[in-house]
Parts: sequence; C-alpha cells; structure tokens
Amino acid sequence: MVTKKQIQLLQRSWDVLGMQNQEMMERVYFNLFTAHPEYKKLFIKSPHDMSVSLVRTFNVVLTSLEDLEQLRPIILGMGIYHHKFKLSESHFKNLRKAILDAIAIQLGDLMTPDIEDAWGTAFDEIARIMLEGIRSA
Repeated sequence: MVTKKQIQLLQRSWDVLGMQNQEMMERVYFNLFTAHPEYKKLFIKSPHDMSVSLVRTFNVVLTSLEDLEQLRPIILGMGIYHHKFKLSESHFKNLRKAILDAIAIQLGDLMTPDIEDAWGTAFDEIARIMLEGIRSA
C-alpha cells in the first residue's frame, strides 16, 4: 500500500522531472530494450509514441494515487488488454528496474532512498493489479 508520505514524494519528484518526463520515459524503453532486446517484439509503437502514452498514464495515476481503488477497474482493464502479450511477473520486474533506473538518472542527486522506495511501492501496487487483470483474462 502506498502511504500518504510516499504519494507526496512521488508527486513532488514527478513535478521536479517536469519537462524531462518525456525524456525520462524514452530512457525507460531504452533501458528495457537494452537489457531485454527480445521485448521489442511485444511493442507495435515506436519508443517515442510509447513514452508519450506512458507519460499520460503516469500523470493520471500520480494524481489519483490517493484513491487507487477508483483506478482499479482501469488498471485491471489494462491488465486484461496486456494478456495477449503473455506478460508475466518477470516482465513487470524488468520494467520496474527500467523505470527506477531512468528516474534515478533524471533526478540525479535528488533521488533519495525514500523516493526510490515510493516509486517502487507504487509500481508494485499497480503491477499487482495489472497482473490480476492478466490472470483473469
């Protein structure tokens, strides 16, 4: 469960990234595809287009984390949609690492253990719900 303090850290760090959000998300896919080139076949859009979608998703999720249950049907739906790609927990673990590494690079010295923990906790919670959707499909 993401705590109120973690939500504040997430939202503040996202605000700090500001105009770098797009660059950071492109770095996510760079990290992911560098570590796991086999994942490229799972994506039909370009890394730029995917990063635009991911920025939008983060904007919605980060403004709604205080009431994640309200987002639950949407996140489950995302999981159901992603079922066709046969995603597993290992895919989510690898994406988690790619996201946290990209955030750490973009934030630099501002990336504290508390901020890293907040991002990891939020990712884990969302991934758990998505995996529920994948398994239910």
